[in-house]
Amino acid sequence: MNRGRIEIFAHILAFCAQPRLKTQIMYKASITFRQFDVYLALLSSHGFLVREGNRYAATEKGRRFVQAFSQLQTTLGEPPIRLAPDE
Repeated sequence: MNRGRIEIFAHILAFCAQPRLKTQIMYKASITFRQFDVYLALLSSHGFLVREGNRYAATEKGRRFVQAFSQLQTTLGEPPIRLAPDE
């Protein structure tokens, strides 16, 4: 099954609970550089993701998005996405 844009947003934001490098995000989300640029522009323009030096981190709004998406997945009987733990 193909992932939709919203699911990819949730995966990126969950992984970016801690500041991450661009290459780490692309690898973890299984997206290309071009796709990352598109998602970055969308997530940043809506206040879900911010750049901190050369790393990207989810904002509080981004964290709430992940929690809401996770609740929806649970309601649908799918495994929820969790915010990445501190490393």
